[in-house]
Amino acid sequence: MTNALTQANALKDYISTHPVANIQLTISIGVATISSDDSVISVLERADSALYEAKNNGRNSVYFSDNKLTIVASASLL
Repeated sequence: MTNALTQANALKDYISTHPVANIQLTISIGVATISSDDSVISVLERADSALYEAKNNGRNSVYFSDNKLTIVASASLL
């Protein structure tokens, strides 16, 4: 999971520091773990919940949801 969070944060940082056509962009990302008993829908729902948490807490961030629906900002995990 650390690798996924590292890559997500790197993408977020890259986008926020490289304007497109002189337009500053930001991105929020939701990351979720996958376990053997997950369905595609359950993983997408957790990632979507993490994404909405990121958007509701200031945007331009990466949030992580585990299989217990715990959602935290990735900066506290790295």
